[in-house]
Amino acid sequence: MGGEIERKQVELNRQRDEYQSLFERVPCYITIQDKDLKVLRYDSETAVKFAPGQGDACYRAYKERLDGCEVCPVLQTFEDGQCHMGEDLA
Repeated sequence: MGGEIERKQVELNRQRDEYQSLFERVPCYITIQDKDLKVLRYDSETAVKFAPGQGDACYRAYKERLDGCEVCPVLQTFEDGQCHMGEDLA
């Protein structure tokens, strides 16, 4: 029984490491926000460019805004479950 638990733990660790590697290697900023728009996780490039603080809302961390964006792809995704993207040219 102990061997089976150990094999499962090794597999979980492998999957976690693969996920983390993919998360860090994508050639764009990767962030995860909750339904309150709080930044939960982000890749190292985001950390360098924006340095979001613990519990920062995405609009404050990335755009130095006091309120949410008029068109918010994160909220759109939470509303309909589809993938949405935004590009700020300002």
